[in-house]
Amino acid sequence: MLPNMLLEKGEVEMVGVYPKYMSPQYDVMDGLYLTRKVVAIRAFHQARGIDDVWRKVWSLDKGRYLLRIYGHFLGHRGQTCVVSPCYAQTADIYAKEASGLNRISLLLCVAEGIKILHSLNITHGWIRASNIFLTDDRRPLLKLRTQRFGI
Repeated sequence: MLPNMLLEKGEVEMVGVYPKYMSPQYDVMDGLYLTRKVVAIRAFHQARGIDDVWRKVWSLDKGRYLLRIYGHFLGHRGQTCVVSPCYAQTADIYAKEASGLNRISLLLCVAEGIKILHSLNITHGWIRASNIFLTDDRRPLLKLRTQRFGI
């Protein structure tokens, strides 16, 4: 069963007023999903087709290699907001701070994520360590650069 990607019944609450990160493509804000899980909310300045692409990605990946999203909603300024888990560490930070990083294992997981994207004719276009999040058990998840494939 695929998740309902449209979050329109109050599942997400923005925490704070100002973004913690701003870029030409999107702003990132903190939030709460289902009142308890800390999430990152990316408010895109331009977005389209989120449901279709994410349903396809989720049906193949199920959160194994690619950073999943819980869904999306329309923000108060009319922008599409995408909700994903919030991970504190990226591969670039971890590689600098930790010894014993298994780079081969990390790269194999990233390659599996890229393989899934390519099977859907999606090109990532910006693979770098800061786009690889590490879960609490140090499993790498590739963050999608959604503006690269029309979202």
